[in-house]
Amino acid sequence: WNWGLISRNSCLTLDMLIDFPDKPWDWSLISSNSSITPGMLDLFPSKPWDFGSISRNPGLTAPMVLGRVDRHWEWTALTNNPSLSLDLLVALDECRYWDWVLISRNSCISLELLQTFPDKSWDWGAISSNTSLTLAILVAFPNKPWNWVRISHNPSVCLEILFIIPHSKWELHGLCIEQLFKPDVYLATWGSIYSAVSMHDEDYERGEECLDYTNPVDLVIQSQYMMSCILKYM
Repeated sequence: WNWGLISRNSCLTLDMLIDFPDKPWDWSLISSNSSITPGMLDLFPSKPWDFGSISRNPGLTAPMVLGRVDRHWEWTALTNNPSLSLDLLVALDECRYWDWVLISRNSCISLELLQTFPDKSWDWGAISSNTSLTLAILVAFPNKPWNWVRISHNPSVCLEILFIIPHSKWELHGLCIEQLFKPDVYLATWGSIYSAVSMHDEDYERGEECLDYTNPVDLVIQSQYMMSCILKYM
């Protein structure tokens, strides 16, 4: 058997390490293996773990770090790790190594995280571009220095948001184009927008009947006209 290859195989389990403790395991590769568990670190504390690799490991959990804070962690990698958890941040709230600007760009961003740490040095421009941005976050923090152009281009934002947070700061062209690149989402959200706009505009409803939603050209034409209608009634 090639124990180096097994060391990086996602099938690796704690039981394998226990059953074959004397095999030539590659502990650096195990450190990078997304199947790593806190139990492995607990049962084999003297092995040559690569804590830099564990810092970047998508399988990272809070128990892996807690109790081992004095090890050679790469805190920038930890901060950027999408598996960074609220539990870990709460437990190490006073840790001076956290970079809240980098966390603002991390996909781990959530409403609960922002509400737990409202006074941290968040980069609201970065959060505006973060694909984990939700309508709930925007509603909960209406007075933050949001970058509405970035939000308009954020693929996580749907067109319905225009009717929930209506103002002139939207970059409507960007918001429209983002929806065209995900037509399934676009068509799913179109129903409510169509209802809201067509209530006011009979010409819009008549023009709607001539469009083929499977045709990208018609989608562009329809989207441009929809934006003009939204601007009329916002």
